[in-house]
Amino acid sequence: MCLVCVWSCSSALDSEGSPIPTTPEVLHSWLLDGGHRGWTAESSVHKSTLGEGGARVFLNDLLVDSLSSGNAVHPVGSAGVREMYEPDKVTQRGFGVLVKIADEGEGGTGWYFYETFQMKAGMPFSISKAGAPGCVGCHQNGLDFVQSKLPLP
Repeated sequence: MCLVCVWSCSSALDSEGSPIPTTPEVLHSWLLDGGHRGWTAESSVHKSTLGEGGARVFLNDLLVDSLSSGNAVHPVGSAGVREMYEPDKVTQRGFGVLVKIADEGEGGTGWYFYETFQMKAGMPFSISKAGAPGCVGCHQNGLDFVQSKLPLP
């Protein structure tokens, strides 16, 4: 389940206009450094819809613009980060990331999914794959695999 995907995704940009990292090791460091923190975000950590614990979602400008326009298909470079928290809603325990890497036919293969439950640099990830089956299964009911809706709470 841990297949590393490497590609160029220069249209997915962080809050400073730099490309979102495209390898799990560099992406993990970017997340730990808060590369997504300048994006549009939910106002606070809330109870997660995925069971116990908390969550807070961040969306890049490209995805926000697409959602605001009511697009049925989001452009390549659209990205979101889900910070995952322990039940105390203070202690962060991981990240989930999705990045639109290609226009696709079906099955979520145009989306890269990344997930880790590690909060230290150099630690392993759980998922790093385009069209990851477990991720696609949960995200398939979203608008082009994005479950967040605007305005963010």
